[in-house]
Amino acid sequence: YIAVPVTSKNPATAAAFAQFLLNAENQTKWCQHPKVVIFPTTTASLSDPFFTSPKAGDGAFGKARQVAAAAATGAKADALMAIWSGAIGAPVTAELQLAIKGDKDPAQALKDAQDKANQILAQVK
Repeated sequence: YIAVPVTSKNPATAAAFAQFLLNAENQTKWCQHPKVVIFPTTTASLSDPFFTSPKAGDGAFGKARQVAAAAATGAKADALMAIWSGAIGAPVTAELQLAIKGDKDPAQALKDAQDKANQILAQVK
């Protein structure tokens, strides 16, 4: 995830940079770097042959990319991301911020964040 703090002095530039980093073309290039083992988040990137058609020398990672891309392409990630970014993201982030600031024990903050997330997910099912 790329975030732009609300206190940014250049929010438009920061947001444009985040969009540049996360566009399908750049995600595909980044994920294809030989020293990187990550998966893109765009459908266009996941349909790239690098993910859909492993080469003979790709070994287990090539097959893993193919399986992961197929699973991600058919997933209902948009619905889950909407839930995470809105309903779940805010209370979880708030708990983690309390721990980072030292206002709450980290273990308790993590437990509280998990409890809140589970409560929201239970309502969605």
